[in-house]
Amino acid sequence: MSWLEELESKLRQNEEEQSLIYYEGLKHRKLDSEQLEAKATEWREILLDPDLWDRVEGELKSETHPVTHRKLELLRKWIIMTRINYNKELFELRHNIEKKVNTFRPIFKGKELGYAELREILRKDPDRNNRREAHMAVKPLLESIRGEAVESIKLANSLARKEGFTTYADLVLHMEGFTENELLDLFAKLKHYTNPAWQQLIELTRDNITTDIQPYDLTYMVYKLTHPPDHRFPRDKLLDSLKRTLKVFDLDPDTLPVKIEFCDIPYGGVCVVLKHHQDVRLLMNPREGYTYYGILFHEFGHALHSLYSPDSILLRDEGPFSEGMADVWAGLLEERSWLDKFTEMTPSEVEQFLTTRPIDRAYAFRFTIRHFVFELQLYKNPDAKFEAIWDFSFTYPLYIKNYVLSRLIKEVTYKFMREKYGEIVGNPYVVRFLIENYYQPGNLIHWRDKIKSSTRSDPLTTLGDT
Repeated sequence: MSWLEELESKLRQNEEEQSLIYYEGLKHRKLDSEQLEAKATEWREILLDPDLWDRVEGELKSETHPVTHRKLELLRKWIIMTRINYNKELFELRHNIEKKVNTFRPIFKGKELGYAELREILRKDPDRNNRREAHMAVKPLLESIRGEAVESIKLANSLARKEGFTTYADLVLHMEGFTENELLDLFAKLKHYTNPAWQQLIELTRDNITTDIQPYDLTYMVYKLTHPPDHRFPRDKLLDSLKRTLKVFDLDPDTLPVKIEFCDIPYGGVCVVLKHHQDVRLLMNPREGYTYYGILFHEFGHALHSLYSPDSILLRDEGPFSEGMADVWAGLLEERSWLDKFTEMTPSEVEQFLTTRPIDRAYAFRFTIRHFVFELQLYKNPDAKFEAIWDFSFTYPLYIKNYVLSRLIKEVTYKFMREKYGEIVGNPYVVRFLIENYYQPGNLIHWRDKIKSSTRSDPLTTLGDT
């Protein structure tokens, strides 16, 4: 075993042990701080050894094997990000924030509610006052993490400056192969392309709810306009729907090492890899309705991607591509053939749903873009107010942009697969394409180059075609 393979083995074991801690913490709403810090200490000791940095820098100059050279490039990035993200003080600040998120219980009408119940009120309750109260129910959480959040941003910026970057955000984007201007230009184009549907949503909200439009009004209106009837997507048929879908792709759900568990987590769903290629858990907090079917398929997309990813931990795909692979599976639920075959929706319900997809897309893009742009500003001005921004910014910093990029990855991939294979749903060639071209290569090349070589399109520059 080479020194690099031995290093990867240690990193993989540590990551799996951290995943188990997070899994237990999410499931039981209690993160074990001591165990987590012990694993973080091990991670620091592995990657922050000065001799390792010198070895990587030296071998990068002489290594000619393309796979080994790529691993060394990625290892160099991992070391830099570990200096910051695993800084003992910053790690503790972010961990404390995450603990508060996991244990927080929103109060609505004087009673504690779970996150799922709160989301249901925001989406479905026709009483605007109730929606407003539900929207404000997370404010105590934001107030409770304010001090640690501001401190974590300032500390991350300070650590990033030691690496030669103005802010932590600049460093993250650079490591991911972006510039701020590139993303802002992309988002401006997205807003332009989706503007007709966005204006339609605004006009309908003004006509039907209020001229004083608030975020909780838009959430409600989007749900009312674009979501099919909840009873067409019953909670007790959720898992069966996934299993039946997998079978038409010639995938046997009973042989896949993926276990789905229902529990009260702060999110709709989350995928946790406990043992690489051997044990993947999907934690779900579902209710009745299309939304939760989409979340399940999204999280399963993460699971399948991880099962066919390379053995090398260094070649793991980055966030935008990983979320794209999740959205490829969630995207099945927007296909007419899937809706016809796997639901009891009427033809008119299917038509209404497909017709209003542009509104849902415009809303999702605008919400995410607004959040990300504000987050960029927050790293430039850490003392700015952030009452309207949720805790995601502080537990998964700069990550939310990936949910815009993932949708573009899904759209360009679907366009290519339709042209090459015709029907997507139930076509085994589609799964084969994903495994061979997307999953198995991992991060041997940057994900944009991987998609371009597979589909002959760049998801970030083909907006007019998607």
